[in-house]
Amino acid sequence: MHLTRDFSHYVKDLGAGLKHIDLAVEGVSCAGCMAKIERGLSALPDVTLARVNLTDRRVALEWKQGTLDPAKFIDRLAELGYKAYP
Repeated sequence: MHLTRDFSHYVKDLGAGLKHIDLAVEGVSCAGCMAKIERGLSALPDVTLARVNLTDRRVALEWKQGTLDPAKFIDRLAELGYKAYP
């Protein structure tokens, strides 16, 4: 069975062609984790912001509208060794 991942109801339209989503990330425990996640997500094309909040264990992401499916962020975080969800 193939599951479709639709995160559109978690995405905010910021205007000016930008979108935003906040994701909870399991396993974030130090500044090194923050840097790894921020670098890994910022490397995706058209990501304009990737900022981790260590206290809340959440990442805020902004990207250019129409260029990325938010599921790509979940996949990229999994590649980096972290489980994430909206």
